[in-house]
Amino acid sequence: MISVVVPVYNVGDVLRNTLDSIINQTFQDIEIICVDDGSTDNSYEILKEYELNDNRFIVLQQAHQNAGAARNLGLSKSSGKYIYFLDSDDYFKPNMFQEMYDAAERHHADIVVCNADRYYENGDIDLKSVPFVYSNTPIDKPFNWKDYPKDIFKMLSPAPWNKLYLRELIVENNLEFQSIECFNDTSFAYAIRILARRIVYLDKVYINYRKHRKGSITSTYSKYVINIIKCYMQTRDLLNFYGVYKELKLPLIKIFRAHVQALVPRLNNEQYEKFVHDIKELLPNEYKMFSSAFRTDYITYDYLKKYISNKRIVFWGASLYLQNLLKGQEKLDNVIGIIDNNSSIWGDYIEGYKVYSPSALADLSPESILLTIKNNYEDIYPELQEYLANNYPEVELLPNIYDLAKI
Repeated sequence: MISVVVPVYNVGDVLRNTLDSIINQTFQDIEIICVDDGSTDNSYEILKEYELNDNRFIVLQQAHQNAGAARNLGLSKSSGKYIYFLDSDDYFKPNMFQEMYDAAERHHADIVVCNADRYYENGDIDLKSVPFVYSNTPIDKPFNWKDYPKDIFKMLSPAPWNKLYLRELIVENNLEFQSIECFNDTSFAYAIRILARRIVYLDKVYINYRKHRKGSITSTYSKYVINIIKCYMQTRDLLNFYGVYKELKLPLIKIFRAHVQALVPRLNNEQYEKFVHDIKELLPNEYKMFSSAFRTDYITYDYLKKYISNKRIVFWGASLYLQNLLKGQEKLDNVIGIIDNNSSIWGDYIEGYKVYSPSALADLSPESILLTIKNNYEDIYPELQEYLANNYPEVELLPNIYDLAKI
């Protein structure tokens, strides 16, 4: 049997569509546990109507908390071999449960993953415009984190609604969703994929994921960005408990850095200042690990000129960030050129500066180097520092310009 857990909050306008797509599944051995999270519309009345007409329904109600708390309540009442956490505003193809169940049984899988379309309120369907699964994920072939330690967190989205889980794996490890607004599924998603012995991906679209519905929690992310840091903290602690944090520390930081990087641009100035204040309080000794995701709008062309002064330098990294900074600006005479590892652009000119290979450094003989790659600079800077110390000890690596971010 599959236990289907559906948190419900003020979705009366689309709830019937969702519930009908569940009860019309070709796989019928299901229990449907719907948890009303204190709705103020007619959602609860709709749930009771379905419960009256179909004995597979179990309708629960709680004061409004969040989807994470609602899923936890549903989980505590479930009894199936497998469990599926679905969202109450999406709808599903009728063969989804059957094919996911068959894959789980065939491969003895702990997690089975499928893909989704994005469905917009105007009726448009965007076929996997931003995939919920990494392109290199093996198809219909079991894997686990040990097969892909560097990529395991980015291979699959943290969303729970495109995954069928072996319920025993969750219960035996006392896993729960975080009881927070937004991102309450993120830590759960990353922790369980480390516990899973066999994960299987079916390259099939079974879900219509509803986007930009008025009132959905994803439309108000900016109010809760700090919660992604709370997710990081819980995931870090769980990986420590599982004894794998040291091995997975770098990929874990990278995926959460990417989360912050995607969320920060949504914030207005007041929200950004509050986020900065809160992250420094939550992670007083770690927040700089995420600093490449913070705003660097203080770095202007004039700021760059003052920063490098009159030193004879090269830029390290022909990044899009550097290109945008230099675009349309007067060429700096003391900048010899740009070093980049991408052989396809060696010899090209970017805003008047020639691009060289790293091996050209000996002939260029700069006084100093400025790292101009913003993404993941926390990892690149010490590597470049070591490279120069071993090969060009006479060349100064300028202090990291991004470390001066106004945080």
